[in-house]
Amino acid sequence: MKTQNLTKAGFYALAFGSMLYFPSCKKTVANEPQVSITAAASEDLIAAANKVDIYVSAADTAAAVNNLYLYGAASHDILQENTYNTGAKDGNGVYYNVATDELYQLSRKNKTLYVFANASAMSSNPIPARTFTDSTLTSGREIAYDSKRDILYIANNTDSSIRIYKRFSNQSGSVAGRKVKIAGQPWGLSYDAKENRLIVVMDLAAMRLDIFDNPNKLEEGSATASRSINIADRPNGTFSRLHGVTYNTDIDALFVTEIGEAAAPVGGDTPGKPPFNADGGIYIIKDAANKLATGGPVSADAIIYGTSTTLGNPVDVASKVIGGNAYIFVAEKANKKILLFKFNDTGNVSPSSSGTVTFAPEAITLSK
Repeated sequence: MKTQNLTKAGFYALAFGSMLYFPSCKKTVANEPQVSITAAASEDLIAAANKVDIYVSAADTAAAVNNLYLYGAASHDILQENTYNTGAKDGNGVYYNVATDELYQLSRKNKTLYVFANASAMSSNPIPARTFTDSTLTSGREIAYDSKRDILYIANNTDSSIRIYKRFSNQSGSVAGRKVKIAGQPWGLSYDAKENRLIVVMDLAAMRLDIFDNPNKLEEGSATASRSINIADRPNGTFSRLHGVTYNTDIDALFVTEIGEAAAPVGGDTPGKPPFNADGGIYIIKDAANKLATGGPVSADAIIYGTSTTLGNPVDVASKVIGGNAYIFVAEKANKKILLFKFNDTGNVSPSSSGTVTFAPEAITLSK
């Protein structure tokens, strides 16, 4: 396994394995974030002709730090990495709209949603096509989008609400989303377009996913979930804590991340469990459509968990079928990594590819 320290060339090896890097193709920029790359992707990915763009939203707030990063591969012999000064400080939810080539990014600090047109060809200092600010958005986290009905959903964990923005394409300036109070603190969101349902991860010790059928019909005020999935597995005991979620309809699989303890506890590590930066995991739930439709207690079909995984705080997750095989992409915050696993991975396995970054990855989205 070869490790490369690259400037500006970044992390295309994440999804496509070892590639040739030509220093003459990219010039070094002063103060550019350094990216340490370990390229060990499977032969399937190396051989795949598909292009995968991986957008990562960074939770940093420092003025000198960019808040959006792009990894991807245009061919097997070119490495490329782009960073963007989007102004979305404390970047959280991010979503790429393949139909319009737009990228949506939420700034938790600014309480603002940024829309960038021509996302596949953005400049390093992109000017948003439009923005909207909701001053009541106290802690915006993940976002989800219903393209058919043009509705954006935002999880706001501190006041236990989902914010709903109808006619999203027309929203700009100062707005107020429909505030729907729910039972628990929402974090991760995934919209199932096929069945028109919103999947919501409940933060803290809930170990629960709430499913809302026909979320476009939710009204201002309180709402009760249509049903819930309770994940029975608790590798960290009472310290188990869910965060990210994605539903891959192509393989009918649900992926949910486990972050355990979000930070090192005062007084040292918690007895009986790994340190906070080594207690993360991924629950893989197969035959997900039936389980989303029925709810109830569910045991994961597989759990990626253990020291070899380098999972500590996997705050967000995405999945894609590439070359006939399914892969899992993870934003790992505690260890500042972007990780790639195979769909059939389970237990204490090493990631197929691992990229160490200098920023705090918070959310992830893929080109389709």
